Amino acid sequence: MKQAWDISYIKEPKLLPNGKWSVYGVLPHRDENGKRKRVRKEGFGSKAEAEAYREEQQQRGRRYQMGGNQRWTRLDDVEEADAINAIKVLETKFPNKDRSLTDAAMFYVTQYIDIQSPKIDEAVDRYLGNPKMDRVSEKHQYICMRRLKCFYRELGNLPVDQYTENQIEQYIYDKRKRWGVWSRQNEYKALNAFFNWCVKKKLLLRNPCTAVDKPEVPPNDPVALTVPEVRSLMEWAEKAEGGAMVPYFCLAIFSAMRPAEILRLDWSDFNWDDKVPCVSVDGKGNKRRTTDLHPTCVAWLQPYIKLEGPVAPKTAYPELFRLVRALAGWREYGRLRKHNRDTWPERLNDSSNQDRPKWVKDVMRHTGITYYYMLTHDKPRTAAWAGNTPGTPGIIDRHYRAVKGVTQGSCEEFWNILPDGALPDSKGVDDLVA
Repeated sequence: MKQAWDISYIKEPKLLPNGKWSVYGVLPHRDENGKRKRVRKEGFGSKAEAEAYREEQQQRGRRYQMGGNQRWTRLDDVEEADAINAIKVLETKFPNKDRSLTDAAMFYVTQYIDIQSPKIDEAVDRYLGNPKMDRVSEKHQYICMRRLKCFYRELGNLPVDQYTENQIEQYIYDKRKRWGVWSRQNEYKALNAFFNWCVKKKLLLRNPCTAVDKPEVPPNDPVALTVPEVRSLMEWAEKAEGGAMVPYFCLAIFSAMRPAEILRLDWSDFNWDDKVPCVSVDGKGNKRRTTDLHPTCVAWLQPYIKLEGPVAPKTAYPELFRLVRALAGWREYGRLRKHNRDTWPERLNDSSNQDRPKWVKDVMRHTGITYYYMLTHDKPRTAAWAGNTPGTPGIIDRHYRAVKGVTQGSCEEFWNILPDGALPDSKGVDDLVA
């Protein structure tokens, strides 16, 4: 522990291991920075010599005090040192000395927020139970919970104000973790959202994630399914499980709906009486929108329309989605049912072959938006139709405007991909593209 020295105290001589004596202590003298003058001398051959030197220094201190430099104060040594340091801090910001310790104390008292930081497990439970979480899917809530719990299980269940930017940065960028850049970015987003909430709820003064660099995902060239690939997907969707996945693939490709949006859809959400058929969609962030259905989309949906009930088979969706992709020729590592492999052995026995193309995330939605923009040449309208953030036509420019292989000719082919024997109903087409 650091010694709280008396201003005129010189300690008793001390015998050193080498047989010499030493004297040390402090005097009441102060330098220009307000620090007390220290006394330290070693090498005395005897205790008497050391005591004589000690007495000399004590007399020096007494003379200094009697010279008019002594003053009475209610501050003890620690308080006085704290006051001097505080004044020095103020002088670095206000060199003209136009701010006093009283000003600093008043500002502190009026601005002080009493932060009560709970441990992170308690804060995470509160965060996951806040009303905002009701507006996201159960899957999103589960993934968020898993990421946050993995974080504090690795770093320890500490109060939320004790996690530092260095800890978070090391956690996200730890090379021992076999995470891709997307995973690292998603981990960052989950932690950043949680600590922002902690600041909002006054569990924390500052979000430590703000000092951590967000993992940057390298830009990819925009891609879309080719016309033959779309045909193959739709044909195999018709053949698999009695066409149970046709509405899903149809709405994903020809209406650019997100997977979660389609899985939430009920047949009662469709309006077939309007001049242009449409559907009400619970979009991203529970933002509801109405999407017009292109005649090609209507033609594919026609045989499967019901008055009510889920549009996509929710429980069987993951497996059927993998099945249709594998049948259409994409590489598929997921488990496929044995009876499906027995039914189409020539299509499924080599489903994990590296020569097969890899499925691109959200490629069906990207395809629909790309071809809708090519059809309408209207960026704001395309963004609204697809449920992108209003006022961000730049997204259309970056991802959908210049996709390799998408031309006016392929656009016409795309919107004429129809089930066997079906002809597009021209009713409403002019209104759609006008």
